[in-house]
Amino acid sequence: MSGYNPVSFKYLTGWGDVDLTAQPVTQAATIEDIFKALKKFSAKEKAYFRDKWREAYRFYAGALLEEADVETACGDEYLKKIERELG
Repeated sequence: MSGYNPVSFKYLTGWGDVDLTAQPVTQAATIEDIFKALKKFSAKEKAYFRDKWREAYRFYAGALLEEADVETACGDEYLKKIERELG
């Protein structure tokens, strides 16, 4: 899927570059809000988001945890929930 880039998480959750002319985001999206928004996308787009989400989670787990603990962290219920919702 190289070159495939649907709407980013930044857009869905209100994160992103600072725009001083835009209204400030009043509330960050919850994970349920993100899942609800992603349900509107095609299976291909949901698979893309799921894969990117997993990559980001593994990156941060690797940056914050010891090597031996990364696999334990990546086998937790958080990623399993993402797989269920977006799989």
